Amino acid sequence: MKKAVLIVALVASFIAVFPLSVRVADPFFTYRFHEDWHNTVLLIWPDQPNGNASWTIHVKQLGVSRQEIRLELMGDGISGLIYEAKPDEIIPLRSRLGGPAGAFVILAANLVLWGAGWLFLWFVIRLMHRRTQSPPVSEA
Repeated sequence: MKKAVLIVALVASFIAVFPLSVRVADPFFTYRFHEDWHNTVLLIWPDQPNGNASWTIHVKQLGVSRQEIRLELMGDGISGLIYEAKPDEIIPLRSRLGGPAGAFVILAANLVLWGAGWLFLWFVIRLMHRRTQSPPVSEA
């Protein structure tokens, strides 16, 4: 019974850490903006997107007349731009690029966070166990 509870706790915690892993791995897909890169996403739609592709847009209000816009094409990977939009100009800030292998980056982040959490818990339990098992110190 004890092993079954441990296995369920391991699996449940691995799944529970996933949203945090996505946030931790996200910077690995963001690069500084390069003008010479071919960007399939800017302010126009590409000529022929993949049939299974989908567009996502995230708008963050930076001020009264400033927005940070994150526009991405999600298909076999991520391709997109992060730019700042003002009423009279658009400033490209960063490029987003991640292929299908990006899932392994997220998996690696998940494994590191999950393993670090369980290692920390193991150290805490071991430290508490030592304190309860240590003999009392007698005063002379």
